[in-house]
Amino acid sequence: MSSIDLRLGRWQDALAGVTCDALICDPPYGAKTHAPSVSECQRYDGSSGKNIGPAGHYDGWTATEIAEFVSAWSPRCSGWIVTMTSHDLIPAWEHAHLAVGRYCFAPVPLVMRGMSVRLCGDGPSSWTVYAVVARPRSRAFATWGTLDGAYIGAPSREAGGGRGKPGWLLDALVRDYSRPGDLVCDPFAGWGSTLSAAVANGRRAIGSEMNADAHAEAMRRLARPLQIDMFGGAA
Repeated sequence: MSSIDLRLGRWQDALAGVTCDALICDPPYGAKTHAPSVSECQRYDGSSGKNIGPAGHYDGWTATEIAEFVSAWSPRCSGWIVTMTSHDLIPAWEHAHLAVGRYCFAPVPLVMRGMSVRLCGDGPSSWTVYAVVARPRSRAFATWGTLDGAYIGAPSREAGGGRGKPGWLLDALVRDYSRPGDLVCDPFAGWGSTLSAAVANGRRAIGSEMNADAHAEAMRRLARPLQIDMFGGAA
């Protein structure tokens, strides 16, 4: 296969039978994150560059979807599983990993200042999501090394621009939770940012995206010559 293999469809179908060395992805968050605001107020989402209000939402995940995902991927991923999530789903991710025998660590804060700003002024903005990271219970991974306990963007490296999670964050997760030459998988590829970061850091990449428009945009972006941003990762 080439360095990047991005497939169109649900991960259950498009990635059936695929095995990988590391799984790094940003699946749906909890219902509260995706549900309409009961106060009808809006918040600015720096990742999409849009105001999110009652009309702009989609279904979140529950413990059922999380358990299905972890059960399907744990035997097919020989290394770390790294999933970004909202705070309310952390217990469900931890339970799912423990149920399949993985060693699950405390959630790692991913701080992207300016990511989501509440416009109605009724509380704090949301600048943080969490990475739930879990590894096999083996001697090899017990000596992996000490990793960062949080990832915090500098003022010049904020989320935004409508490109999903920022390049500096994806570069860091790829570097910390995989090794050069590994096959990194992202079953929720979006515009392909994680796959691009994997290749920029000397890994191979495979993923799926079920939205045809997002898949087409990702294919267009991934076809461009790779440019390395010295401060923000893959451009």
